[in-house]
Amino acid sequence: MVLVWNDLAEGSSEYGAGLVALNSIFQVFVYSFYVWLFITKLPPLFGFVLSKLMGAKYDMSAAIAFTAAGNNFELAIAVAIAVFGLNSGQAFAGVIGPLVEVPALILLVRVAFWIRRKYYSSSGAMRA
Repeated sequence: MVLVWNDLAEGSSEYGAGLVALNSIFQVFVYSFYVWLFITKLPPLFGFVLSKLMGAKYDMSAAIAFTAAGNNFELAIAVAIAVFGLNSGQAFAGVIGPLVEVPALILLVRVAFWIRRKYYSSSGAMRA
């Protein structure tokens, strides 16, 4: 889904796919540290703020923002079904999550376009 939202916001498909792959590798190998890091240290640095500081163009900024905003609900549903069973409350909650995520991310796509108009030139570079 991250790739879908990134594509809707006209972010870089290649950069977004690379970020999703890197994100998946980190989840498999260093999940507990990853959770601690993302809950306690990094949230203020994600998305357009981090990419603005790095001088990234709009398409890369959008890819970073939507990778950070995605919550990997597909993986959450699979794990909940495997661990708790198909008829569990946990699996049900995992299915309800995307119903909330979809409208929220559609709103974030609109916010990304507003940020592009306000802070980026037509070439995608940051305005001075």
